[in-house]
Amino acid sequence: MWHFLFPTGSTPGEPDEMFAEQHASLTAAGHTASLCPDSVLAGVKPLRGVPPGSTVVYRGWMATADEYAALVRAIEQAGAVPLASLREYLTAHHLPNWYPLLAEFTPETRVFP
Repeated sequence: MWHFLFPTGSTPGEPDEMFAEQHASLTAAGHTASLCPDSVLAGVKPLRGVPPGSTVVYRGWMATADEYAALVRAIEQAGAVPLASLREYLTAHHLPNWYPLLAEFTPETRVFP
């Protein structure tokens, strides 16, 4: 079972406005979805509303390595599995990791420490 996770918006109990239409469409199609407050990404609160045994798709804003690691821990503590592991997330979303894989298709980029 797929479960979709969205960032919490400014209205308590509602998804972030940028993701509200996706949230509504997915739940109308019969998928489960829940909200992920910033406190979960900070590693200070557990994740709620995730069905055990589900595969969780995070549909939120970019996260730092530490935030995504906290999210993966929270998903696993809820008895579910993240669609993208920490390694996969960092490979796909953090430029120093993905650039060598796509260098021939993108403008030259230099990364400095």
